[in-house]
This record gives sequence, structure tokens and C-alpha cells, in this order.
Amino acid sequence: MAEPTTPQLLFVGGAGDATLAVDVVGAAIREARKRGLRIHLTNQEATLAATSMLSELVDTATAVDFSVRGTTSAWVHERVAAGDHFDVVFGVRELAQEAVAEAADALGRPGNPPHAVHRVRTKDEARAALAAAGFLQPQFRVCADEAEALEFLGGSTGPWVVKPRDAMGSEGVTRIDDADALAQALEFLPEGVRSAFIVEEFVEGREYSAEGVFINGVPHVLALTDKELLPPPNFFEIEYVMPAILPRTPRRRWNGRSRPPSPRWSCASGSSMWSCGGPSAASSSARSMSATRAAGSTACWRMSSPALSGSAWSTTTCWATRSTWTR
Repeated sequence: MAEPTTPQLLFVGGAGDATLAVDVVGAAIREARKRGLRIHLTNQEATLAATSMLSELVDTATAVDFSVRGTTSAWVHERVAAGDHFDVVFGVRELAQEAVAEAADALGRPGNPPHAVHRVRTKDEARAALAAAGFLQPQFRVCADEAEALEFLGGSTGPWVVKPRDAMGSEGVTRIDDADALAQALEFLPEGVRSAFIVEEFVEGREYSAEGVFINGVPHVLALTDKELLPPPNFFEIEYVMPAILPRTPRRRWNGRSRPPSPRWSCASGSSMWSCGGPSAASSSARSMSATRAAGSTACWRMSSPALSGSAWSTTTCWATRSTWTR
């Protein structure tokens, strides 16, 4: 149990078993150390063992499965009942952001509401929320099997994108141009998600990512990046170019803009969306940290840049004639 007067960081989700991920988390841990924080690291059991070099850098490491909803918040309640305290909740892994939000909510720390993070991460729910807010969206359907997907193809305009409801990094995403390619696209979906997947219309256009933070509920853009992708049928990202090379019209709109208009997501970590001749909403990613003022400032680790306060966010946009697709 940490001393009550020592600020303590709860680092949810640790790092994935990859060199870059370990390097990013290692850098975050060292920054926390410089600020006098004790660190309690949680991760899934197998990944915690595979990234043991990080466990050596922190005060305590515990196996907690962030992928199971409610598990992290239940564990936090147990630790608080046992006398632990946590002043800061942080996580860099996108798949762990819902658990980060759960932990902050359980502790009463500032952070993103868990339901809002879930909505951002669940692509069909995000699409529905954006459409309700008046932003153009491609037609889509959540399908349970190939028959339902074929029915959607027959009543919509191709090409289409087949993808999981909740994933990242283009995992399981395939563009198809006709119904003959559907079966192969379904095989490309990750195991465990083939009973509920998304098929949606594909919209042409370049793709950009707007990175920034919310400070006191107001979004501030830190940078625009131009996303370079592998060619279809899959869309794996290979690099982000910064500053983004924008067409003349959107470039004029972005010059000097630090507070783009944003729909109400009930989320401190959300995204900025545009329509009416600008980019239409495609996706957003919660990247958050919660803290008390005494524990130090929050950080936008998506950009590896410090921010005075608030939460980090990322949104993907695409300059297109009607709407955009999201991976």
C-alpha cells in the first residue's frame, strides 16, 4: 500500500508486446518518475509477463484484464477498500481506454465517461450518434452472417467496406467491389467478431487525422496529419505525414483554427467533425488521462506532447463529396 501523501499513478493496460509499444510506455513511466509519482501498472497476465522489463520500472504490477468490461473498476474498488489510493489514471493503449475511463469513474477522478468511450470505440454506435447530430454518414448495417451482409449489398451502392464493430489499426478491414468478394472479407475478420460485424458503403477521398486535446471541455487542435495507407483491399496505415498537405480550400479553413466546431459527445475525449463543404466525420479515438491538480498535468501521448490539462483525442476525417468511411 502506497503512503497516503505520495501521489500515485494507476497505469491501465501497460504496453502491448511490441518494441514500439514498450518504448512509449517506458518513456511515459520515466516522465511520471520525474514528477515524483509512484506507479501501479496493470495489464493482461500474458502481456504483463511478456513485458516484464516495464514491471521492473514501476512500484507495483498487477494482472488485470482490461478487455473485460467492469473488471478494472471492480479491481479499483477492491484496492481502495484495501487502503490504496490513486491520484492519476492513465493509459496509452487504445483498446484499454474504456478500462481507463472505468477506473477514473470509480475513483471519482476527472476523465471520460465510460459510456462515451464505449460509444466512440463501437463504430456503429458512433455512426448513429454522428448521424443524429446532423453529420453525413455512409449507409451501414451491423450484420450477423453472410446472408444479412448480402442483403445489405443488394440494397446499397458499392464499393463497400467490411470491418469489425470494435477494433483498431485496420484489423480485419477489407474493401470489396462486388458480392463475390464478401466471403473472403468475412474470413479476414478477427475470430470472435464474425457474429456481429459492419458492412458499409465506401467513400473515396484522402484521409487526415486531427490530433488534439480538450481543455475545460473545449477542443484544441495540435496538428493535422496526412495518413498514408497501403492500397486496397486492406487499409493498413504505414505513416502519418505532419504537417498534412491539404488542398487549398480546406487549408484556408484550418489556418489559425484551434477550436473547430464539435458535436456533443458527452465525452471529454472526443473529436471534431465538419460538413457543409468540409470534411465529414469518420471516426474518433479516446486517448485520455485523468488527474488531480496536485498530481501534475495531463499529457497527449498520441502526439507525445504535453498539454496543460484535459484529455487527448484523435479524429479521422476525409475530404469527400458526401461522407466518409472509418477503419
